Amino acid sequence: MPHAKRLNEIYSKQTKRTYKKVTYGKDLFAKLDPNVAYKKCPRLKELLDAMLKLSKDATEEGEK
Repeated sequence: MPHAKRLNEIYSKQTKRTYKKVTYGKDLFAKLDPNVAYKKCPRLKELLDAMLKLSKDATEEGEK
């Protein structure tokens, strides 16, 4: 199941209303710990690790 549909399913079950990313996303995600998601989601870990590597490589390249 796509993440957005799963999130809507969980949110709807808990709140009895549909999840609207623009409306509820900021408040909901402000309560989350990104380290938990990083540890539990291999795709997110892969994405964040790649972004950090790109940033580090760009910084090192700029220092030369």
